[in-house]
Amino acid sequence: MVFSVISIILLYLYNLIRYQEIYSFGHMMDMEYNRVLLSILNTVLFLIVNWSFFREGQTLGMRFVGTQIVMKNGFKASMITVVIRQIFYSYLGMMTFIIPPILLFAINGLLLKFHPCKRLLHDLIAGTMVIQKY
Repeated sequence: MVFSVISIILLYLYNLIRYQEIYSFGHMMDMEYNRVLLSILNTVLFLIVNWSFFREGQTLGMRFVGTQIVMKNGFKASMITVVIRQIFYSYLGMMTFIIPPILLFAINGLLLKFHPCKRLLHDLIAGTMVIQKY
């Protein structure tokens, strides 16, 4: 949420400088390239803030709640695997032209409820799972 707020502010300033006029948030988000830019900004901010935590298979939020990303066999996930998982997580939401957001939300909701290891779509794609670290 914090990254989204910062990204929206940066995107708003970018549009203000580029077009030299003030757009409403709704109008700004109707422009397809703004949704792509917002997603890219969110991802870059997320990667910058969490880069040092990825070595331990965590994000800042995961460290706070005591969870960790591991491979589905239980072994430690490499930093590259964690980054790829996070990129899947970020960009699955951007694929609105392929998967409607409500369908993606429903799929993850069903996986959370019925998958024995509570693995979500991005975990299944990356071959990872989230465990309680402490």
